[in-house]
Amino acid sequence: MSLVAALIYWVIVCVWSAVLVTVAVAFARYKGTLGTGKLLLIVVTIDTARSVVENIYFGAYFGLQYGLFPVEIAGILGQPFLLFIPKLLNVVAATIVLSLLVFRWLPLTQREKARTEMTVRHISEAFRREVEEHRRLFEASVDPSPALS
Repeated sequence: MSLVAALIYWVIVCVWSAVLVTVAVAFARYKGTLGTGKLLLIVVTIDTARSVVENIYFGAYFGLQYGLFPVEIAGILGQPFLLFIPKLLNVVAATIVLSLLVFRWLPLTQREKARTEMTVRHISEAFRREVEEHRRLFEASVDPSPALS
């Protein structure tokens, strides 16, 4: 069972690597400005890269415990200051993602909302004018029925 626990990190690395490749391809195909879709791809890329690095580290570390890798590497990966690196990477990734959300995504979303509301107002006003014009035309038209009686 412990070998399965060590190998699960490598399964996670494979799955997250597939996600990273998929996001990279989507990002390369996404042309245009930095919209919400591209911003989402950036956030997913940051978190995916963080997850891949973290799981490679812990996959190697726990893999050493069960003989998947040479024992010499255990002395390096087991050092306390190196165990700190994946956690520091988590803090850096979270800070970057939070900054992107607060300083790019929220303002971008607010601008898109304002543009949508402006478009709705313009369309509503144009529709109201058109209805008013049709109403005036209808009221100004001659009703032939009273003249026939």
